[in-house]
Amino acid sequence: HQDDNDASSQSSSKVKMIADVVRGVLAGQLGEKAVIIFAPWHNDVVQQSLVMELTGVAEVRSLDISSNARTVAKTLREFNDGLFHVLVLDIGRFSAGVSLSRATDVMFASPAADVNCELQAIGRVRRLGFKGDV
Repeated sequence: HQDDNDASSQSSSKVKMIADVVRGVLAGQLGEKAVIIFAPWHNDVVQQSLVMELTGVAEVRSLDISSNARTVAKTLREFNDGLFHVLVLDIGRFSAGVSLSRATDVMFASPAADVNCELQAIGRVRRLGFKGDV
């Protein structure tokens, strides 16, 4: 049971740290900033905790491996149109093949198993026509 408590404590600390960074990014610039957080969905606790911790900071939405195509298309369109500011995504499903060009900041809740997966995820933001730093 001690190992479970240690893992839960580490997860909780990580989520709080990510939320603090997002708060800092969005502080005073809510209309200008948009944050993507790639998370490992094999750990539902991290996903649920991130959404709960960020609620109240800004409107936050999430997509996971079980999200249907219609929900995915609608959520991505609304993010890119500026209707909300924080999007939590499954790195395995959304690190390739989607445009997230509105994002100004990309975060990883945990390192990806493959560095190329992280580069692909960042590439979702740096799409054709994107101007600015990520």
